[in-house]
Amino acid sequence: MTLRERIARLYAAHPEGERAEAGTAGRRGLGQTWLARQSGRVLPEPVAPRTVRDWVRRGRLPPIGVILVERLEEEAGLRAA
Repeated sequence: MTLRERIARLYAAHPEGERAEAGTAGRRGLGQTWLARQSGRVLPEPVAPRTVRDWVRRGRLPPIGVILVERLEEEAGLRAA
């Protein structure tokens, strides 16, 4: 699973993700901007949407990104606590 797919799966499964957001002209979101917004709730310092897009472009998460994604996956029930 690519990082893009992992974030999209998280976005679709998380209670505050895709189902809670207003749609944009019928297009399904990838969850990258949503992930950046959630970082403000989970991390001491939020990350910018551009930063998340850079992570996806590189195909890997830095340590702070791992913490963010794993915490949200736990909240969504996608990984064991």
